[in-house]
Amino acid sequence: MTTNIHFHPNGNFSSKFISPLIEAEKSIGLKSLLVNSSNPASDSYSLIRYDLMAKNLILLPLSFFKILRLISKKKPNSIISHNTRSSLLPLLSARVANINNIIYINHGVPHIGHSGLTAKALKIIESINCLLATKIITVSPDMAEELRKLTSKKITLINHGSACGIDLQDCSRKNHTNISFRKSLNIDSKDIVFVYIGRPERRKGYNFLINLWVNHFFNKMNYRLLLCGSNYNELKENLNEVPSNIIPLGFVQNIPEVLSNSDCLILPSLHEGLSYAILEAMACECMVISNNIPGVRNLIKNQLNGYLLNINDENEYVKKIKSIQRDGVNKELTRAALKVVKKYDIKEFMEAYIDFINNLGSK
Repeated sequence: MTTNIHFHPNGNFSSKFISPLIEAEKSIGLKSLLVNSSNPASDSYSLIRYDLMAKNLILLPLSFFKILRLISKKKPNSIISHNTRSSLLPLLSARVANINNIIYINHGVPHIGHSGLTAKALKIIESINCLLATKIITVSPDMAEELRKLTSKKITLINHGSACGIDLQDCSRKNHTNISFRKSLNIDSKDIVFVYIGRPERRKGYNFLINLWVNHFFNKMNYRLLLCGSNYNELKENLNEVPSNIIPLGFVQNIPEVLSNSDCLILPSLHEGLSYAILEAMACECMVISNNIPGVRNLIKNQLNGYLLNINDENEYVKKIKSIQRDGVNKELTRAALKVVKKYDIKEFMEAYIDFINNLGSK
């Protein structure tokens, strides 16, 4: 009998965040499956288009019955569904199938990063997810506080939070710093390199950062910006001319290598659950500039281990970027950040996660 079925919308991300959970479950003798809605991971059992995206809407009734059929066939003890928009159908199917443990793992509360009808719709979906779940897990104290506004159910954090902890050894700067990385991108060793990590979306601050760079640092080669998650075609969509000091890297497998060879992460996001880009930057001793928003404030304390700025305040960002280019990296901040990130060690997280799973009586 299958013990757990995990539902995560995107195979590219589930390989990083969900596969470690499944491996931990297997280490204690549980049999677990992963079901993606797009870009199936190498260890994905099945692809069912259950994510509430516009292109999937017509398929949702069929997807609902596919999930029910899978549950009926595998007879799992637990359904574990991840992320807000993609959990409605798996959680509802689990209720209909009378599954014992219906676990909703919220990786972030997206409605706080939107406005208008989109925010209202996401808030309704979030409320329904909480209603359907028998247990609710989230990734940070800030997200727990937001969820408590929607439900009276207990909100759980595994260890100190995060989706699966972070491999501190893998992210260690000493393991990734190399001369050839900058040389391959024609970046001088003395240049200050800023990096953005995230999808090319407005709510992730992508548009804000690109416009900021065009308006204030266009072709100023002593200000370099690396884009992880955005390719050249996506960059040039809304630009008459692509600045030569912006380097789009597309989808990046080895984020620690980029961070370890950069000086400062810029994250002007409007919404974060608990930012893995920031966790990895802290572990790689890369400075952080970010919006002062929930989910980030749980990691960054302004001027103590990074910089928190007023939300997308262009003048503040320009001033801070220029000061870092002029003065270099503040080593006191990066050392303080390294101390903070150690409590998110993946080994400690997995010990706490296994305790949680064992307490479900899943064996």
